Amino acid sequence: MISFLGDTSLQVSNDAIRAIHDTQIEKARPVLAAFLDDESIGTPQRPVSRMILRRLIHTAYRIPNEQNLLRVIKAAVNPLFPIEERKEAMRLLSMWENPHVVDQSLGYHSPLSPRDPAIMMKVLGEHISLLLDGGQEIFGDAMKLALRYGIQHEGLDSGSLTRIIRDHQTDGKTRAGALDLFLKSNPENAEEILSEAARSKNEELAAKALQLGSERNPASTLAALKGALKSDRISMRQMAWGIIGELPSEHAVPLIREGLLDLRDGKGNRATGLDLLITARKREEKSIKSALSDYEASLPKDDPLAVWQTSLAGGDASRGFKVFQTHAAAQCMRCHRHEPGHSEGGEAGPNLMGVALRQDANGLLESLILPHAKIADGFGVAEVKLKNGKSKSGTIIASTGEHLDLKESESAIWRINFSDLAETPQPVSAMPAMGQILTPYQTRDVIAWLSTLTKPNSEKPAPYEAKELSLADSKKIDEKEKRNEGPAHLKTQTDQTVSENNEIDPAVMELGKAQYNLCLGCHGPTGQGMPNVGPPLAKSEWVAGPVENLIGIQLRGLQGAITVNGQDYQFAAPMVAMGAGQPDENIAAVLTYIRNSFGNSASAVTPEMVANYKEINKEVLSKAPPPMLNVKDLIDPFTKPIGVDGTPVISDAPAPTIPEIPSTGLGVSTTGMSIFLLIAGLTGVGLLRMKTVNKEG
Repeated sequence: MISFLGDTSLQVSNDAIRAIHDTQIEKARPVLAAFLDDESIGTPQRPVSRMILRRLIHTAYRIPNEQNLLRVIKAAVNPLFPIEERKEAMRLLSMWENPHVVDQSLGYHSPLSPRDPAIMMKVLGEHISLLLDGGQEIFGDAMKLALRYGIQHEGLDSGSLTRIIRDHQTDGKTRAGALDLFLKSNPENAEEILSEAARSKNEELAAKALQLGSERNPASTLAALKGALKSDRISMRQMAWGIIGELPSEHAVPLIREGLLDLRDGKGNRATGLDLLITARKREEKSIKSALSDYEASLPKDDPLAVWQTSLAGGDASRGFKVFQTHAAAQCMRCHRHEPGHSEGGEAGPNLMGVALRQDANGLLESLILPHAKIADGFGVAEVKLKNGKSKSGTIIASTGEHLDLKESESAIWRINFSDLAETPQPVSAMPAMGQILTPYQTRDVIAWLSTLTKPNSEKPAPYEAKELSLADSKKIDEKEKRNEGPAHLKTQTDQTVSENNEIDPAVMELGKAQYNLCLGCHGPTGQGMPNVGPPLAKSEWVAGPVENLIGIQLRGLQGAITVNGQDYQFAAPMVAMGAGQPDENIAAVLTYIRNSFGNSASAVTPEMVANYKEINKEVLSKAPPPMLNVKDLIDPFTKPIGVDGTPVISDAPAPTIPEIPSTGLGVSTTGMSIFLLIAGLTGVGLLRMKTVNKEG
């Protein structure tokens, strides 16, 4: 394999690089790392893709000696390399002592032992000038490394640092880092530079100056902090409250108490009210606790949104969009799109295009915190009860004064007259209440982002054909469905061992029923499942089967196809980890509820079972977010061993770890590489040399 690295065919050479790195051929890794010494790497003579280069850098990083540490440093400053990979090298240097448990070039779990910091101190001390002269893009990170390891350099003297601090062309992160390093030597003009930096129009530098100044001399910084509270820049005012929260009592209490009184009287700043409250709740002084209680007592008791009012203004739209895209528990994109056409996102919820034209900030807050209060047309889930005692469940996609249209499945849309209804349906939203999932800060940011969506949605709902459903038809359909029902599914071992007198604590069932409100949008009010959204829970072998499966799905989510009662289901979006952030008692209660509702009967799930699962799988659950499960990772519900007490045995083996997808670029799986090597061995290197197109795979 090593001999192929120097092959004249770029394709063969690159395939060898992939094989060594991806399949972890450790004996060949030092030779692969030495590729970074080749000065032609990145030139037209030896072009290299970002992912091949990343493999080379990570290979050097994984060998904990001086020679390869220097290779990573040189990669960080190599002008021939893309800036993204240079920054990746700097990131690896910052975590060199304690490597991540995942090989982040590929996303595979591949832990490394901690390294000796003396190696870093020696190599960095000898070569810090390389990093400091490597360009503005990495200068700030280079300074942080020097500061962390106490590296002195003539390029970091007080005069040089002062010039960087005052250079308006330099980015704020670098200037803030230079200020931090400048103050370490306690220069005589420290107060002058701090005061100057605190007045800077660069927010990052000004914020750093206020923070450092408050740590050095709180009294002298107080005036600057009061000035920051009156700044016309929202972020400066928000940052100021955070710094004030860390001041000694004699300086912090008067400012915080005055702010709370203004907030109580409606005179506070709307954009910084949340920051003030968070700051106040961290303090222990009686006067602040009293003022905080007065503010909370002033809120309307009959308005469930009152406590969220401070999230209405002051958010950051860019952070809000990131929450929409990536929040592990909220999974907003699973149900919503925000652009026209086939953009990213699902269609289980309304398209968010133009939502800012339809809702003000209060309306957006209500839709997040109380999603059942007002449900967008076409997205209400309901059980429709008929006068003949029958019922239908599904999504109410349209309603007039005379009838409603109920989508029971993709092939069954019923038009039901209101005169045939036993009672008016009470639709609920499929969306869980975000107040249980998002922090107040995240809620504020999401509202800020939603407020930017002012482009109208010109898309029209797809046409459909509804079938009239009369009371007589309903009875005939129900009888036909009963005749067509197949034999009951094979009982799982759990089914077979649960007593007919299965007694569950009513309080647990009540809590579980309340928790199920977060589930019914996808699984239906009666556990019947929802078209294109979620499979049925009613009489499901998975629900009555091993509790590890259910707990794992709650904590990690589930993606891919699944078969329930012989019916195959494949949904466009995965099930998110609905149990993320929930107490063990809530997870256990909702699982106990579904295992004993909708025709199911199975043993209770206890909080101890949930805690045990978390302990066994703590490593995979520590990832953010934990990788989702597939059906192949679950325990077969028909073969699960049962304990002597009749309950499923919680196994001692951790749930399978799913390889993480790399954050950028394209990784090659071990299986794929093995297949390639087999083919290459059979066809011979000579055939590979005949290729005329040398493309990166």
